[in-house]
Parts: sequence; C-alpha cells; structure tokens
Amino acid sequence: MIRPYKNREIDPAKPVYVYRNLADKHNGLGKWSILQGSHVVAHAAELVMVGFGDRRVEFIVRPGGFKRAQAEQAKNVHAFFKGQICPVSSIPEWRKLVIEHVGDFSPVQYDFRRGDRFFNVNSGEDVADADVALLSRDGAFYQEYYH
Repeated sequence: MIRPYKNREIDPAKPVYVYRNLADKHNGLGKWSILQGSHVVAHAAELVMVGFGDRRVEFIVRPGGFKRAQAEQAKNVHAFFKGQICPVSSIPEWRKLVIEHVGDFSPVQYDFRRGDRFFNVNSGEDVADADVALLSRDGAFYQEYYH
C-alpha cells in the first residue's frame, strides 16, 4: 500500500525516485520512500516499478553521496530506483502473480562499501537497469523480460 506523505500526490506524468529508508524502524512510514522533484510524496512497504516512458527502471547512485559515504564510512541517501510505480501493483491478482514468480526475480542490492553500483546478489554482476523492479519488505528484486 502506498501512503501519501503530507497530503502530497504522485504526478503520473513525472518519474519517481524510490529509496530504502535508513531508519531501522521506518517510523511507521514504510520501508520505501518515494521522491518526486525534491519532495518525499509517499511511503510504501512494497511496490512494483516499471520504466518511465521508453526507458527501463534505472538504478542510480549519485556520485556526491557516494563520495560522502566513502569518506564518512556512514550511510546516507544517495541510491535510488528511478521509474514509475506500476499502477496495477495494488490489484490483488497482480500482487499474487508477482509473489508466485518472485523466484524469477533476481535480488539486487547497493552497498557503498562495495562500490558505486547496484549489483546482483547471486552473481555479483553490476546492474544498471531492469524491465521491472519489485521493492518489498524482503528487499529489492528485478526482472528482465527482453534482455
């Protein structure tokens, strides 16, 4: 479920940037924060993302935040999933389908101690984008349909 933050709404005509909350307890807001422009517009415990327009879901690491994390050896918000929230992610049938096929999704992580890229947890290979991203309570996963 996606919960608006401070009565803000997601503009479907613009991409969103989603990041994992750094707070352990997430302050009851949900594991994932959704940015649009420079504002957090919503929070979610889980969501499905697809590419925006003709692009794929992009896995972005901002260089300045990466350098600061390296220098301070401390986490900060600088890694995002960019795309659009799949409008069918709230439909129970879609959620059931995703859960049934979660084995087809590959786990993806980012760790500033490892480098400045997201990586496939199973293979260790860098991952820059994907057709679909599933951001759940259990972590982030991606799937390729056409590559």
